Amino acid sequence: MVGLSGSFQGAEIPCQPGETLKIGRDTSNDLVLPDARVSRFHCRLTYLAEEGKYQIVDTSSNGSFANGREECLPQNMEIYLEPGTILDIGDAQNRFRLE
Repeated sequence: MVGLSGSFQGAEIPCQPGETLKIGRDTSNDLVLPDARVSRFHCRLTYLAEEGKYQIVDTSSNGSFANGREECLPQNMEIYLEPGTILDIGDAQNRFRLE
């Protein structure tokens, strides 16, 4: 995953197959985003190599958004995203591209 804007702009964040990356404002997360629009425990992202997709579970109150859509991804459900998806955590201030 590559940071496109926000605290991780330009950073390459590795996501190993089967590894779950916890994302949120709380310092116990794997990827800590200090933005107020990011929930303490915002979402979990897992790369499923055998399927060639990412699985996201959004547990936030502010939402996560795919490919610039205005409606947020469903919360507390396993959603599958393709590599190349643009993912906004909270809003476009925290934008990533799934590789």
